[in-house]
Amino acid sequence: MTKPKTIMAIAAAVFVAGISAVQAQSTGTPVLPGYLTTKPCHPGETICYNGMGSVIPGVAPAATGYAVLLAKAGNLLGTYATAGSTQGWLMVFNSTTLPSNGATTVGTAAGNLEECIYVPANTTQSINFQGLPVEYYSSGVTAVFSSTGCDMLTLSTTAFVHGLAQ
Repeated sequence: MTKPKTIMAIAAAVFVAGISAVQAQSTGTPVLPGYLTTKPCHPGETICYNGMGSVIPGVAPAATGYAVLLAKAGNLLGTYATAGSTQGWLMVFNSTTLPSNGATTVGTAAGNLEECIYVPANTTQSINFQGLPVEYYSSGVTAVFSSTGCDMLTLSTTAFVHGLAQ
């Protein structure tokens, strides 16, 4: 079996490259702690890493511009957005649902904006806590692509959004 440090490097490389064999968020029985497997650890998945518990990937359905990465309290490991011809901002909310368009409130309380980065047109930008202390969200984790700055959410369906949470 492969050692956990090697697995973390592989998992990080897969995440940064934007490659994922997982096409939907799901739950199920985890694999042995600390090992990568090609056997499904969740229904519909073909790869899973279980270092501190199951890693649950979330992928935005086509043309939605957001992904609910975790519908309960947990940790954000990382997320990224690939913008098309429109620039925007990747925002991560402490929420189990898509927040409404409008002014955002920064903070760690339920519903608040916890992370926000600029994503230029035709690029991929990421927020990555893998290998670092993970980011805890008390309600849930939702990543959103917005066409306006960090102080205002305006959902844009011009980007692909993906992330990992546990």
